[in-house]
Amino acid sequence: MAIPKIIGTETEYGTRLHLPKKDVYQYPERVSDLIIKYAAEVMHGQGVCWESDYESGMNDFFSETTPSDPDYCERPPRRENPHEENPVRRFFSGVEKRNWFYDVFLPNGARAYPDHGHPEYSTPECRTVRALIAQEKAGERIFEAARKKIMDAHHMAAQDDTLELIIYKMNNDYKGHSFGAHENYLVDRTARSVVEIMHEILPHFISRIIYCGAGDVKGTQKLHYELSQRAIFFETLSSIHTTHNRPIFNTRDEPHADPEKYIRLHVICGDANMSEYSIFLKMGTTSIILQMIEDQKLDHTQVYPHDPVEVFHTISQDLSLNKTHALENGKRMTAINIQEYYWEHAQKYVEAGGTTEQQEIIKEWAFVLDALQKDPKETLWRHLDWVTKYRMLLNHMNNNKELSWNDPRLQSFVMRYHETRPEGSYNRLRAKNGVIRVVSEEDIQHAMHNPPEDTRAYFRANAMKKFSHAIDSVNWEGVVGKNGKELLFNPHKGTKAEVDKTLQQATTFDELCTLLTSEQKKEVNP
Repeated sequence: MAIPKIIGTETEYGTRLHLPKKDVYQYPERVSDLIIKYAAEVMHGQGVCWESDYESGMNDFFSETTPSDPDYCERPPRRENPHEENPVRRFFSGVEKRNWFYDVFLPNGARAYPDHGHPEYSTPECRTVRALIAQEKAGERIFEAARKKIMDAHHMAAQDDTLELIIYKMNNDYKGHSFGAHENYLVDRTARSVVEIMHEILPHFISRIIYCGAGDVKGTQKLHYELSQRAIFFETLSSIHTTHNRPIFNTRDEPHADPEKYIRLHVICGDANMSEYSIFLKMGTTSIILQMIEDQKLDHTQVYPHDPVEVFHTISQDLSLNKTHALENGKRMTAINIQEYYWEHAQKYVEAGGTTEQQEIIKEWAFVLDALQKDPKETLWRHLDWVTKYRMLLNHMNNNKELSWNDPRLQSFVMRYHETRPEGSYNRLRAKNGVIRVVSEEDIQHAMHNPPEDTRAYFRANAMKKFSHAIDSVNWEGVVGKNGKELLFNPHKGTKAEVDKTLQQATTFDELCTLLTSEQKKEVNP
């Protein structure tokens, strides 16, 4: 029997510090540091020592040794003219450098930190897709609040003679750099081998971009529109790396839980979505398929592509969605056909005992696959990122006859879609009720300040709120006190139902340790 899926996302945001209508300055590390600092300030988050030594270590599924060469990211050079006063240098002159913690633990159980020159937001662990969407959207709101605070604190404004900071939730900067929007799924390590999981999930990964691709204007000599921002950056089938030699299937084995029982499947091949509906399908369909894999309800040989990397690139470039792709079994299928195969099996699986949310996912999945075969520009422009953006681009070009697909200004239009500011194209559309919502604004505001109640994020967040003075370090698995004691939980434990009474009863961290240890002994020896 498949285990319930615990899910989460990690999103690296793009930043731009510039003089409007004049120039862009490349100070990614400093800007990233500032955003994390102010995210902590506006949310009353805590700079912490994120102690990875207490977490289960990172390995490669396909190797017995820990990788020795760390991932790297080629950063663009800083553009400075020593012969004229640089407004960016003036801006940073009053900012103390690297005098705050890099890891910030937020009240909702999330983690914010700089990563490869980008501010990154990792959601807390969630049991439902709706909870995950609220927590991911909370990250957008938190970083936007930090951006506003930076603008106010440093007297920045969107005027020609002052600096402006913009944050983007997207996957590339049009300078050859791509950054991630990663997904995490808890998988039963004992159910299937990693090789079996990889082969059975891989056709889904490369074809699901027809409804969860973010859409992008691509190319150098000749620009064109694609379904996915990330697909073209993937070069190999499997690898542990995330920033070079990017794999469709990431083999990082870092479970953040009991390594004998669990796998944390780290998915790096997806796009950063603004659309709640796209996130709903992306996370929901993948969660159901992983449960089916654990229960051995799939036969990947029916849909496995002959060349997965090439097919991934080709699907992204096929706006008609009619192109067929060669499979290992000699047949040919479209991306929609591959998704229909997964949907048909998932429908039977969920009918036999799925949750209410899973039933809704199946229903919306069917609706989208049907609509994609008709006229998605008319039927799905409020639902999916790539369709919404494509229609907006076409309207923009119709209203500006001098624009063509080969005009680089279209890439600037794409970037505006992903801004966290209310002025961003997606957020303007959302404010006018022009997009399909999955969660309410009240859900998002609640998620900014509160962890999910049905995962260990609840314990971690509330233990930090009450006993931060006595805690030495924190990580996904739990907290470590200054007294040297560890309070660690697997993902399904540490829920409000399990620990809230004890958290309220304890008056010191030592007492909390004693009470929880006693409760755990009772659970083992009832």
